[in-house]
Amino acid sequence: MELSPVLHLDECGGEGDPSGKHYSGNRKLGEGCVGCRVWVWDLRSSALRGEGEWLEFLSEAETMKMFEHKNIVKLLGVCTKGEPAFAVMELMIHGDLKNFLLARRQFANQDCKEAEDVTPIKLTSMTVDIIGGLGYLAEMKFVHRDLALRNCMVGSGYVVKLGDFGMARAMYDSDYYRFGRKGMLPVRWMSPESLADGVFTIKSDVWSLGVTLWELATFGSFPYQGFSNGEVVEIVKQGRIMDKPQGCTSELNTLLTECWRKDPLHRPDPDKILELLSAHPAMVTACLDSPMSSVATDEECVEPGDIRRGSVRTWRGTPSPSLKRSRTVTQLTQDRIKILMPHRENGVTSAGAV
Repeated sequence: MELSPVLHLDECGGEGDPSGKHYSGNRKLGEGCVGCRVWVWDLRSSALRGEGEWLEFLSEAETMKMFEHKNIVKLLGVCTKGEPAFAVMELMIHGDLKNFLLARRQFANQDCKEAEDVTPIKLTSMTVDIIGGLGYLAEMKFVHRDLALRNCMVGSGYVVKLGDFGMARAMYDSDYYRFGRKGMLPVRWMSPESLADGVFTIKSDVWSLGVTLWELATFGSFPYQGFSNGEVVEIVKQGRIMDKPQGCTSELNTLLTECWRKDPLHRPDPDKILELLSAHPAMVTACLDSPMSSVATDEECVEPGDIRRGSVRTWRGTPSPSLKRSRTVTQLTQDRIKILMPHRENGVTSAGAV
C-alpha cells in the first residue's frame, strides 16, 4: 500500500501522547464528500526494529484489517512503499486510557465538572468496553498478548477500544523488556504460563486483563512498583500476586482474584465477566491510595534462558528518557507495595490457594 495523496497530515500527536510520533490526518473521500479523520502512525518510531518483528506485525495487520467491532480500533491500512512506513487507523481523539486517567487523577472523587469523566459508572463502562473488545478477539480466535491500559484507546463519547497491536511500544518503551530473540515482552502484564512456557491464550489475556483493571482503578499506577523485572518474573511464576487496590469494591476484589488464578482453566471467560459488570454497573471506583509512579523504576532486563531455568539474572540497559525522569521510588513506596505470599502469613494468601 502506498500513502495516498488523498491523505493529508495535520498536527502531530493526540491527547496525552508522550512520543510525538503519530499524526492526525484527513482522509478525503472524493470531490464534494466530507473527509474522515484518521490517525497516521510513523512506524519508524515503533519497537518493530528487527526484520522478524516487522514481518510479524505485517502478518497481524492483515488480520487486524478484518476486525469490525465497536471496541476495536479500526486499522485502515499500512503503507510500506517508500520511507517512512505508516499505519493508518481511525482517530481516537482522547489518546490512550493510561494518559487519559493520569490527566484526570486529581479530579477523581472531587465535586467538580471534570470528575464527571471518571465516576464509578464511567470507569465501569470503560471496563465493559475493554472486555467487549477482548471477547470479540476471542471469538475471532485472536490472542492479544499485550493487553494493558496503554493499549486501550479513548475515542469520542469516551468509548474505549483495544488497539495499537504491536505499536504501543513506541510510546511506552520502558514497559517492555527484550528477551533475547523473543523480542520485547511486557513481563508485568504476563501470566505465569506465558512467562514460564511462552504460552499465550485467551486465558493469559484474562490474566493481563486483571493487571489492566488494577491500572484502571489506580488511575495509571505502575504494576509491581519497587521490584525489578527479574523479581517480577519470579513473583509471578511462584504464584504470588499483587495486592488488590486499597479501597476497591468487594466485587472488583473478587474479579481480580479470579483473573489471577494460577490455573488458566479456572480464570473466567470474558462473557462471564460482562455478566458480573452488568449486575454491578458502578463496580470500578477510583482507588487513589496506591503509589502514584506511572512508569518503570529500574532499567533491568531479563535474559530469556534464565526464565526457563528458574534463576533470573539481569543486566543493566540504557533507560529511556521517560525512565530517567522517573527514578523516584523510595523505601516508603516499596513498603506500600504488598505481595501475597505462597503461604498464609499475616492474613495474606497465595494465588493458588484462594
